[in-house]
Amino acid sequence: MRKTAVPTYQRRTDNGRLYAAVTLADSKTGRRRTYRLGKYDSERSRERYLQLVAEWEGRGRRLPDLDADGEIAAGGITLTQLCWAYVQDSQTKYSRGHWANIAAVIRVFRRMHGEARAVDVGPNALRLFRESLLRADPDSDPPRRACARATANKWARLIIAIFKWGAGHELLPAGIYESLRTLEPLKRGQTSAREPEPVKPVPEAFVVAAIEHMRPQVRAMVELQLSTGMRPGEVTIMRTRDVDTAGKIWTYRPAVHKTAHHGHDRRVYLGPRAQELLKPWLRRELDEFLFQPAEVVHSLRAERHAKRETPLNQGNRPGTNRKSHPKRLPRDHYTTDTYRRAIARACDRADVEARAAQTGKTVTKTVDSAESAVSLARQLPEAPTEERLIPRWHPHQLRHNHATAVRKRFGVEAARVVLGHRNIDVTELYAERDQAVAAEVARSLG
Repeated sequence: MRKTAVPTYQRRTDNGRLYAAVTLADSKTGRRRTYRLGKYDSERSRERYLQLVAEWEGRGRRLPDLDADGEIAAGGITLTQLCWAYVQDSQTKYSRGHWANIAAVIRVFRRMHGEARAVDVGPNALRLFRESLLRADPDSDPPRRACARATANKWARLIIAIFKWGAGHELLPAGIYESLRTLEPLKRGQTSAREPEPVKPVPEAFVVAAIEHMRPQVRAMVELQLSTGMRPGEVTIMRTRDVDTAGKIWTYRPAVHKTAHHGHDRRVYLGPRAQELLKPWLRRELDEFLFQPAEVVHSLRAERHAKRETPLNQGNRPGTNRKSHPKRLPRDHYTTDTYRRAIARACDRADVEARAAQTGKTVTKTVDSAESAVSLARQLPEAPTEERLIPRWHPHQLRHNHATAVRKRFGVEAARVVLGHRNIDVTELYAERDQAVAAEVARSLG
């Protein structure tokens, strides 16, 4: 079988001197060749490693052609090779969500210009790519709907970032990156592209309705976000080690946060309400995550076992019908995706129950039941999104709820500090303006 592993960056010695090397195999002839890259662990050897492996991958895993100086023969790397080298060098630097965006951008851009030389990609090619994003593509895999204006601008900036990386690693002339930067972004009102709707706080009634259908771990994370304004990615990775319980106000310092690469220190202050929510989840093992999906699975199985009607001496014994090697095991902590999906399922259960009450039907369900939203929905006809009584909402909206409450009571500067923003303009996007002040002015002067 053909090996799919990427050749490693090797450490070798020659008369006591360290040097770097990479061994490549020709996919057609099977011939292997070792390329010396220079001084081990030097920046130049790392760049040469990426160049050679990218060229090797782009040629269908055929050995690259080198000139008399040992450099890759003229012609330049293709866009596919550039993207591959960028992924290999940068895939550990960004969060999972950001990498999903990068993968989607590369997939679409390569479909249009994959075999073209990277040096031939200019502002016009990038402009065509951006315009294609504004149109739906049902034939793509997966099908892609038309992007909003802001998303098209964001994806174009990601392509420019890839070319910036290539210029910085001497894979491309710097002029290519500079020319791409001349492309002006799409502006509001100057294009027919749809505008994304701003993120709004969740109405309290929708939060209360959904909380009743959440597991205790998810419910605790939602209430903590409402009390502190944490980001979803910060509440899901909470550990006892990261919480300083000394003093009347506790301090939580996330091990990983959004602005860590800028050198910013993120601190979340936990007041009496947040402390009461957190106390039951603090653990003896300091490095364990507080909110664990594995415990949810265990409690679900315990509930199902408690509802078992078949005698234990008949039917399946507990655990005998489980897969010995399941493809997916419950993780030791929630991700932002699994957290969002758990909230969406709770919203679905709340909506089914609300529609059942409206139509006079009875839905057999108890709080924290193991019954899924899918089985509940079968009891009532599917409701279009605009007809839902309890719409879906996502955890990032809870941050907007807290920001709005803080701004209304303490002002926008306090909201900026609580949210951990360096720029007050960013806080303006989170904290809804208090319209009561404007209404009072109009009542007095208007």
